[in-house]
Amino acid sequence: QAGYDFAHPRPADITYLNCPDYSFLVLRKNSKDLQSYFRRASRYFAHFGGEMTKEPMGVTFPSGAYGVFDHLADEDAFEKYVGQEFTRIVVEEANQIPEEKRYLKIKASCRTSNLTMAPQLVLTYNPGGPGSRWLKSRFLMPGGKRLPFETVYTDPYSSQTRIAIFSSVEDNPYAMA
Repeated sequence: QAGYDFAHPRPADITYLNCPDYSFLVLRKNSKDLQSYFRRASRYFAHFGGEMTKEPMGVTFPSGAYGVFDHLADEDAFEKYVGQEFTRIVVEEANQIPEEKRYLKIKASCRTSNLTMAPQLVLTYNPGGPGSRWLKSRFLMPGGKRLPFETVYTDPYSSQTRIAIFSSVEDNPYAMA
């Protein structure tokens, strides 16, 4: 853990970018759909010394932390991540992922051996798309019962928690400006 001061974190440490154990994975159905996300991430991560690569799409930080940008286009796409651990996994436009099993398979890589970091899986989605049914079932109606937005649901089998947070364009001050 050389170079990372857990006792005196800097403001950017909240994102774990200064921790060598941190890794993240950003997925979309098709990797070509990540181009604009990757360009925005390039500008943002430059402030933290992130070195971007296009082939494969990724970023590495001076601390050794890294991120990967990839796809879930086919049923076997998750296989390249079997055995790897990612502290944070983001699935952009999850409503484009047709089957829940692709999500569940990639979810197995959302973990960390660093006990000071909390693994987190974040999905973004809009209404519609081939994955809408499983997303609704998993996040809005777990156990067949409609939950109000921003209600933390604790899975009775795994004890893991999940929450659906609604937002609209009005919630984004930059888009409204």
